[in-house]
Amino acid sequence: MVEFEAWYRAQHPRVLAACTALSGDLDAARDATDEAFARALERWPSVAQMTAPGGWVQTVALNVLRRTLRRRQIAHGQRRMAAALRR
Repeated sequence: MVEFEAWYRAQHPRVLAACTALSGDLDAARDATDEAFARALERWPSVAQMTAPGGWVQTVALNVLRRTLRRRQIAHGQRRMAAALRR
């Protein structure tokens, strides 16, 4: 597991920066980054053998983040629609 920890320390700042740049929301970026690294740890034997495991974890993090942002946007739209219908 020492290998994962070293890889995590090296990759985490880059993945977090990419997610923060995409969203502008540090909390959402942290959550997506944490989720991606948790998935990487669950699959570490496979991920470690990939040509670019850093690219894989960044792709996972960005996908998790996009899904979160999309859900927020949908929820916000639904709240606005409900408020408009109440008028």
